[in-house]
Amino acid sequence: RESKSGYVRGACPFRVEITGYDDTNFWGPVRFEIQVVSASGSHTVWRRYNEFKELAAHLGTRIPEIPQMLERAGLSKFYDSSFVNESRQRSLCKLLAAALAADPGDALLRGFS
Repeated sequence: RESKSGYVRGACPFRVEITGYDDTNFWGPVRFEIQVVSASGSHTVWRRYNEFKELAAHLGTRIPEIPQMLERAGLSKFYDSSFVNESRQRSLCKLLAAALAADPGDALLRGFS
């Protein structure tokens, strides 16, 4: 289950939270910061939106509950990119929550974090 803080809890040995994003490279991709906490410690990974799309496509073939990804915003860097990125961040939290709840042992999901 996703808590208000964005942490994903469930029947898995770890939890994740998307803690922010980096959109400072104007011509580069937006990267999302994921905090992973387990019994053995915590670490941070950075993932691009396209990596989330690949994960969603992989899981969606086996898990129908996986939420749909938001469409790419195209020229979002030219207008309110913070709104677009914050909306994406909320959507990606839901994706991770559903993925962890459905299959926390999935190899691609484990490698993702």
